[in-house]
Amino acid sequence: MRFLSSKVLIISVIQIALTVILLIALARLLDPAKLRQLLQAANPVWLTVGFAILVAQQIISAERWRLVVMALSAPQYRMWFYLFWQGLSMLCSMVLPSIIGADLVRTYALSGPTPIGTVVRIVLIDRALGLLALSTLVIVSVLILPRFFLAQPLLLLSVAIAICGPLTYLALTRLVPSLKGSHRLVLAGRQLGLDLKRTVEGAGSLRVILISLSLHLLSIAAFCALGNAIVMPGVDLVHYLAIVSSALLVTIIPISIGGWGIRESALIIGFGMQSVEPERAFTLSAIFGLLVMLSCVVVAVFGIPTFFQKPVEDLADAR
Repeated sequence: MRFLSSKVLIISVIQIALTVILLIALARLLDPAKLRQLLQAANPVWLTVGFAILVAQQIISAERWRLVVMALSAPQYRMWFYLFWQGLSMLCSMVLPSIIGADLVRTYALSGPTPIGTVVRIVLIDRALGLLALSTLVIVSVLILPRFFLAQPLLLLSVAIAICGPLTYLALTRLVPSLKGSHRLVLAGRQLGLDLKRTVEGAGSLRVILISLSLHLLSIAAFCALGNAIVMPGVDLVHYLAIVSSALLVTIIPISIGGWGIRESALIIGFGMQSVEPERAFTLSAIFGLLVMLSCVVVAVFGIPTFFQKPVEDLADAR
């Protein structure tokens, strides 16, 4: 399989190694006793609230996936199909390199009646929607708290990525479709650009946009709940928006598995500017990651009926 070529395996090994190195480096900077104390003192009520938010987020993510499939006129499935594969693919993305984790799982899930080219575009467009929404939140954060970002140059990395989001969208949807030629890459790029434009700007696009924004707002809400669980001092909602959206955006840099290590480092830096101790920021990120994995399992269980009834439906019966 192309997904399991030697190049992919080498990249995956590098990602695994970098993830381990990042986490070990962070662990050596932290006080284990303080980490244990924070975990033991965590408020179970707020942990439950955070977990419930993450479960809802996974369900809404499955709905966005369904809408993207619909926008590209691909064969439709019942909702539990998307729930199962959303949970499984997200779980894989947290423990495996993305190209052999989430991407491979989603490609496998849709590759039955759907042409492989359409499947790849669905996966890429779903990712693009998440990037655009997260970029929007980071840009809004910069407009609200410009001095906060200027005070820490490392946070400007997330700003640079955020600016690249809409620029990439414009290039894909305006420039690439106008390219001439019959080369396979040109044809594939034109089709991707047209499909992305149809998803974001066509019929039903408002629903897709609102869902994409709500997914990341739910992440921020989950962080707020988990922050209350471990008592994060002196951090208001606006700073949660700025710090969490920036931290999640930099995790798209494909150098670690599931953002582990990168997310923790970014949160330690961001919350450190609010005088939050590193152990508390690390604990917050670790709890978030673990609860995301648990929420994936729950949502995948919700989708188990897909194995007991025929998943593929006629377009008219899919809604």
